Amino acid sequence: MLRKLRLWISKKAAGDMDLDIAGNNTVSEAELHNTMASILLADILKERRSERRWKLFRRFMIASFFIGGAVLYAMFYTSTLGIKVNIFERFKEREPELAVVRISGTIGEGVTADTLIPAIRSAFEAPTTKAVVLQIDSPGGAPGDAERIGNFVRDMRVSSETPIHAVIEGIGASAAYMIAMETDSIYAGRYSLVGSIGAVLSAWEAHQLLDRIGVQQRTFSSGELKSMLNPFAPPNDEGNAKAQALVNEMGGMFREDLMLARATKLKKDIDYGTGEVWNGVAAKEIGLIDEIGTIEAVQTRYGATKIRVYRPRVQYRFMNMLSDWTKDMGLSLPWVADGFSYELR
Repeated sequence: MLRKLRLWISKKAAGDMDLDIAGNNTVSEAELHNTMASILLADILKERRSERRWKLFRRFMIASFFIGGAVLYAMFYTSTLGIKVNIFERFKEREPELAVVRISGTIGEGVTADTLIPAIRSAFEAPTTKAVVLQIDSPGGAPGDAERIGNFVRDMRVSSETPIHAVIEGIGASAAYMIAMETDSIYAGRYSLVGSIGAVLSAWEAHQLLDRIGVQQRTFSSGELKSMLNPFAPPNDEGNAKAQALVNEMGGMFREDLMLARATKLKKDIDYGTGEVWNGVAAKEIGLIDEIGTIEAVQTRYGATKIRVYRPRVQYRFMNMLSDWTKDMGLSLPWVADGFSYELR
């Protein structure tokens, strides 16, 4: 039909409308209009199909861009949490890794049980983990968090076939050592500080300052020892005796846990409850640690070609930042705080 249309146009230009251009068939005006309409409709449909395909292609590219970006972000974010994401891992042989969980800073502040326990669990559950290492550099801190972390470490050590070790770098004292003694073995550098077995109960005294400026506080308590650590009231002998007895009891519990955890490794003629610290060499001699070495020694022991750090998940939100700032301000003004703190240091 398109060929007939072209022939008709050429004859129209020559002025011969009656010439047969296809044998016995001639092109009529009606047929010409129908042909032109068909061609126009075909062109419109073709253009719309092309436009539709281009629109779908653009949508596909935009969606691929955002999905790819989201996948890359998720892989980066999970890697910062110590979670390994490798979509090609099933096609290659997995290399053994040393799973490292760092315990740095004061326990209960920078390191808490709520953030550290999930990291330790992830380290144990990773299929590439050859051994788990707690890399410790902490002076101690809150005994409640240390007890939770230590109990979890002991449970994982008993229930899992994956070994767990502690490596003390810098200092591993008090509550930090409470966690370390629940592992299979403890490593420490020669210049590390280990020990400080005991408890500390501290309270501020601001009553003399208030007396100078003529300010007094009236306190009503249900018992004589209910406000024994009130920083605005002068201390008394009964309150001091009770506080010392409480600290002695907590320190005694710590020593008992130490004897239970390392009964066959400790020397019998050493008083471990003095609160002192020892360097790595002395700590090994008295049985507080098992080996002198760093994290590289553990890596060599298990032939792990890689070290993967499993970091605690920390959510940086505005309200959390505001809460931390308020807490820091309160700690800078001790008479505004609770009045006393209890730590293992």
